[in-house]
Amino acid sequence: MFVLKDSAQKMAEKIQRIIDKGELCKHDFPALLHEADKDGILDFHEKNLLKALADLMSNKMIRRVSSCSECDMLNQKSR
Repeated sequence: MFVLKDSAQKMAEKIQRIIDKGELCKHDFPALLHEADKDGILDFHEKNLLKALADLMSNKMIRRVSSCSECDMLNQKSR
């Protein structure tokens, strides 16, 4: 049995939310990269998670959008 690093676990959770939405907005990908680079090391699990996300996008199971409903809600709260 293996244990995921905290950053890989958080990335997996974020990717699951992206899959549930079916879309990746311009704020999601930088947030994923930031999470992966928190400890300065891109490990095996983090690489595989990013590759899986890229595969989902290339297979058009996830589409890229400029803004998503989560971002819109955050923007409205900050006003």
